Amino acid sequence: MVTKRILLLADINLQLILFLLSVYFQYGKHEEFDPMGINVNAFICFYFILGGWQVVSCILHAINDGAKNNILRIIYHMLLILHVVMPCFGLYGLAVLACTSPVMALYYFIICIIDLMKTYYENE
Repeated sequence: MVTKRILLLADINLQLILFLLSVYFQYGKHEEFDPMGINVNAFICFYFILGGWQVVSCILHAINDGAKNNILRIIYHMLLILHVVMPCFGLYGLAVLACTSPVMALYYFIICIIDLMKTYYENE
């Protein structure tokens, strides 16, 4: 249980660091700004870095302890499969991905927090 807790803490902290870095590089003083003041290259870069890490984390959690009894992770896996298929629908699929991926990132972060809290209550 302690190992799972350490892995979840590392996962959550890495997600937070990546998110905060993306905010810094998007809105910090950098050269490649669009008229709205957002660094587009940084946004795209961290969009894929954070999303990629969450997919890797999801796979590692599925291998490590499975998602058999965790309905939130099962739902995330189903949505992840849909996200893999969405680019096949062309621009419409990419537009859906652009809108739903931040929600998926937040959803996965919440799942990790809930799993971490469960590790503390299971020991009692």
